[in-house]
Amino acid sequence: MYLVEKAKRQESLPAKLPPDLIPPSYRRGGTGTLSHTSSLDDPLSEHNDLSSASKSSFEDKRRENYEKGQAELDRRRAALQEQERRAREERERKEREENLRKEKERLEAERRRQEELELQRQKLQQQEFEREEQKRRQQEVRELARKEMERQR
Repeated sequence: MYLVEKAKRQESLPAKLPPDLIPPSYRRGGTGTLSHTSSLDDPLSEHNDLSSASKSSFEDKRRENYEKGQAELDRRRAALQEQERRAREERERKEREENLRKEKERLEAERRRQEELELQRQKLQQQEFEREEQKRRQQEVRELARKEMERQR
């Protein structure tokens, strides 16, 4: 209000803002002295003061945004890794099931082949037995015929 009243009275405004009228967030200097030299005639100086004051909040927002982005990337990366892990486990499970199925089929085919071989072996054995039996009977018939011929002589 001090400056407004001076302007209404058409008094010249000071080149520098009095230190007690400068808000603490716009004050510069680390020794506790007020060295803010904002000129009312120099809008660039005022803009620089505002930008330096808001620079830290901009940097804070930028850092916060970066951290949020990194957190989102980490979340998506973790979700993607989980999805890939599930897909890999599912693929491995299917491969195991397929291998088990193929192994069962192979064992079943081997069992059938062995049964077939055993049947053929038994068949051959039976045929051999029947041939031997037939030979033996023929031999007996010949022997009986020979004995009958000798008896008739």
